[in-house]
This record gives sequence, structure tokens and C-alpha cells, in this order.
Amino acid sequence: MSTTKMATNKDKSLSTKKEAINKRPWPNLPQHILNLLARKPNLLLHISYPGTTKSWTTSTKHCNTSRHPQFPQLQDLETSKWCCLTKTLPQFINIYFRTQVYQWWYYYNNSPPPHFWNHLTQHFVGYSRGLLVKRGPSPSVLEVYDVSTRVYWILPQWDVSVPFRFVALSSCSLNGLDRVVVLTGLTSPAFLVYYRGQHNHAWVRHECTIVDPYDAKKGFMKFTNIIGFEGKFYALSLQGALVVMEEINMRLVITMVGKNRAVPCVSAKYFNEYLLESNGEILLVFLVYQKMLCVVDYVEVFRLHFPKMNWIKVESLQGRALFLENECCIWVNSSQVGCRGNCVYFSQNGTKEWCVFDMESGCISNGLVATFPPYNEPMVEE
Repeated sequence: MSTTKMATNKDKSLSTKKEAINKRPWPNLPQHILNLLARKPNLLLHISYPGTTKSWTTSTKHCNTSRHPQFPQLQDLETSKWCCLTKTLPQFINIYFRTQVYQWWYYYNNSPPPHFWNHLTQHFVGYSRGLLVKRGPSPSVLEVYDVSTRVYWILPQWDVSVPFRFVALSSCSLNGLDRVVVLTGLTSPAFLVYYRGQHNHAWVRHECTIVDPYDAKKGFMKFTNIIGFEGKFYALSLQGALVVMEEINMRLVITMVGKNRAVPCVSAKYFNEYLLESNGEILLVFLVYQKMLCVVDYVEVFRLHFPKMNWIKVESLQGRALFLENECCIWVNSSQVGCRGNCVYFSQNGTKEWCVFDMESGCISNGLVATFPPYNEPMVEE
């Protein structure tokens, strides 16, 4: 082999290594789940974007039964990460589909048709209902990308002076998207909504003038997490208040406030919250850090009870398993994947190590590699 050819191969190798370092996979899940998603793209609907990491600013004595409780306050540790759309590292889709998916588009109310997206390295800023939200050529350009069909829609231009905190989308119909909701983490505007087919191609700003019941300073709610469910949106405030949003007269209106606060029952210095839909339920999962931010000490799962709108602690997942990582979460039927049921799998913050919380024993097993324990992968229909 000539010196020139050896140098060329070496340059390509270094370039490949550098490219791998400078971009992150999404979703960053165990390979068994990625294989299942590749065979059954409809399971992408089981994935949700993670919520936020919060810390207590005062004593963590949550249970105060006095008539006028002084609630300990929460801070959002990830505000700077989400407010700037230019700080995210490039990512690539970590799913290689094995089934043929037909590409399609529909014209709707004279709106432009979607495009076909072939670039695999982009900046992802949200995921909801099987659709990725990604940054375009500039921070003001946002696009919604259907992972399985590789079709994308261009959203209205984003005002980069407004923080982009969290995004939720209504289900994707044959005519495209219906509503896109973006939380800002502010009170003004509290959130922005794109109503496809009802307004011009623009964001509609919404203010929040409802006092957060858990804010010691009696300030208005600042929303940090949201999920769409059965035509409505359910959002959590910075201080753990739940609100229900419904569309009335072509505007998204807060129609109800939940009964109890969305915080862990055990004492904690920090916690990660994950809000997801699972098998017709809304679940709220906490990874609890009692001592330091890099080690999970406990896991709690709650279910939203209808119609009282209060959180009830879940003792069993009934054959389901949850997988949580820094940029997504997913629920699966354990028998379909081959993992242990009634367990919460999670990746330790800043590491590639997966751990498992057994809900029956309440114990965390450490030291697992980024895969499941050995088993024979179930046969899945193509």
C-alpha cells in the first residue's frame, strides 16, 4: 500500500471518529429496543421527550398539613440548555428501519406540502406523537419531522428572543399537524401555539395570569413540561402544579388545575421528571437524587387519576417496563421486548451505564451495561 493511500485511509478514519464524537444518537436506547422500533415504526408513538431536572431551594419537607403551608420552592436546572436553540450538539437518528414505508403528503387549506428529509445529522429540540421537532438552517427555522416516513413540515418562523423550553404536538392526521404547543418557561408569553388550518402561518402567543398555588411569591405559573392526550394538553408548572388546556374559540385555554403537587414523596436534593402516555394513562416518573446529582437513589411512578385530576402513586406497571434516558423515555410491553416487567430502566446521568429499579422490591440494580440481561430476542412480525 502506498504512503499516499495509507495517509488517505488514516484521514478518513480520523474524520469518522471526529464526526462520531461531535454528534449524539437519538434515541439513545438499548439495541434491543432500537431493533424493535425498526421493525414496528408505530411504536415510535411510545416515545416521549424527557421533562426537566429540578432542585429544591429550601427544606424538602413536602408534607405540610397546615392551613397555610409554606411550600419549598423548585428551580429548573436546565433552563439555559433549552432557552438557546444554538447550544444543542448535532444528532442523528439511531433507528434503521427494516420495513418499506411509503412517503406521502396531502395538501390542506392551500398550505405548502411537506418535504422529504434525507439529512440524518440535525439539531433535535423536541419529540411528540411520533414526530421530531428539529432546528433548521438557522435557530429561527423549526421543522417537524416524521421519523418513519422521512417527511417534514416547516413551522412558522420562531422569534429567537423567546425561549424555546418544551414542545408538544397533537396527533398527526392525514392532513398533517393540527396544533403545536411550545412552552417558554416564562409567564409572558407562557406558551405559543401554531394552529394549522385555523390561522395564518404564524405563532399565537398566550399569556398566563393564573397564580401558581405552590409559588411562595404568588407568581403566575411558568410551565416546564407538557403532553398531549385525547385532544387536550396537560402541562406541569415549575413548582409542580398541573393544568389542563383545551381549545375554545380557536385558542388554547386553561380549564382546570390539578388537585395535588407533582413532586416526589421522598426527600430529595434533585429529581428528573418524565411525563408520558402509556397504555391509555398519563404517567409521571421521578428519578430521585437524594445525595448527589450523578447517582439515582430512588424511583417513583405516579398515574393521573381522572376525573379528579390528582396524582396517585403506582405500585405496579402490570407487565410494562419504562426506559428513561437524558433525551427520551419509552414504555414497552416487557414480553414483547424480552426485558423484566414492572421495572424502570434508566441511564445514570453522564454515563453509558443502564440500571434497573424493581418496583416490587424497591431496589436498584447497578452495574448493568447498556443492554438487557442475556435473553433470546422474541420473534416480531415484519
